[in-house]
Amino acid sequence: MKNKNICIICRKAKNNMTEEHVIPDSLGGHYKIYNVCKGCNDSLGGDVDSTLVNHNFSKFFRHNEQIKGEKGKIPFPISGYFQHPTRTDLKYKMCHGKLRQLPTPPQLIKNNDGEIIGASCSLDISDKNDANAIMKKYLSRQGLDPTQFYTQTEETIVHSDTTFSGKLNIDIRDFKIGLLKIAYEFAVDKVPKYFDDPMAIKISEILETANISEVEKLQISTGFEKIISKNFDDFFDFEKKRHLLWLTGVNNCLICFIRLYGLFEISIKLSDNSSYLKEWDMLICDNNFKNKKCVFYNLNNKLTNNIKNTYISFEHHVSSRQEYNELQNNFKYEGQGKEPKLYNSKGDVFPNAIHIAFNNKIKEAFNHKADTISVVNGFLTQIIKFDNLPPVFLKSVKTGNLFRVTAIKIEEEFEKI
Repeated sequence: MKNKNICIICRKAKNNMTEEHVIPDSLGGHYKIYNVCKGCNDSLGGDVDSTLVNHNFSKFFRHNEQIKGEKGKIPFPISGYFQHPTRTDLKYKMCHGKLRQLPTPPQLIKNNDGEIIGASCSLDISDKNDANAIMKKYLSRQGLDPTQFYTQTEETIVHSDTTFSGKLNIDIRDFKIGLLKIAYEFAVDKVPKYFDDPMAIKISEILETANISEVEKLQISTGFEKIISKNFDDFFDFEKKRHLLWLTGVNNCLICFIRLYGLFEISIKLSDNSSYLKEWDMLICDNNFKNKKCVFYNLNNKLTNNIKNTYISFEHHVSSRQEYNELQNNFKYEGQGKEPKLYNSKGDVFPNAIHIAFNNKIKEAFNHKADTISVVNGFLTQIIKFDNLPPVFLKSVKTGNLFRVTAIKIEEEFEKI
């Protein structure tokens, strides 16, 4: 985005840009941008972020991690009304983590002659001091003179070791607009050209109007499947207390993956055009809410810096059991540990040009330009095939036999991020 005076939400020129948390600060977000106008910032907080921050799962997360909101309070995740399992006349309300019995409607007490001699009701122990006022109010409504009665209280335990039932409503739709905002702001901030993408324009309209129904028309996963933990477990240490965002190209589309720790994992299609990023690029936002830090990096570069060991081996064409057994029995070739000595099928040493082309293939692997790349159990494995080179052979130091090389295999052991 060239003009920093253009609000990325309403797309209008404004002079009142404010600090905007990409990940809401109430969820431990420390990623901030400064190209959202005050009006849009206020609307996002009330209409978009709130769907995510006030989600019941978010309340559990904030309570467990002791993350305060804007008012400095930590929410208690369980709220609402509860029913006593056997006493249908007793109802309870959860208030700030404590179960409180609601006053029961007072019942008139009559003697054998039908004369009203009093009234009774059941209260929570915390309302003990209000018992007199409650009874006076009720008696007055019944047309009785409260001064003709006196209040007597009796404490009785009615719910010790009792299991109460209640309902917990889980939103499975509205919260997605909050995650869409995170993905959009991340993409616009880190890939400025994306701002003019047709889908980016559509998303900004959805966010400006908080049009939740339009979110359903976008390609967004459910948010509850562990699609990220399963597919990226070899890259990341998911035990760390952090939120992760990353942008990458998938099937020529720009995709944002979001993993909010202990909450949601979601993928969002942001564009039909992945050319905003280089091939194999994965831009990461690593928001550590425990250490209150937010860092950004390219996953490929980060993995390269985290490599502990590198192992280079060759794949061979095997035509007999004898050749297979020799390769498996501590096979050593000429030039091993230095520069491999290459031969043709007749046993003649190749000219220097072939050696240079061979070494260039190895360099391609280290630049992640392999034919196949896989990551399993902390190893980045790359296979470089020799389709565009003449048949290349290595000579066994032990037997002098020639073995044709079909590919180079490079295994890089790295530490999880």
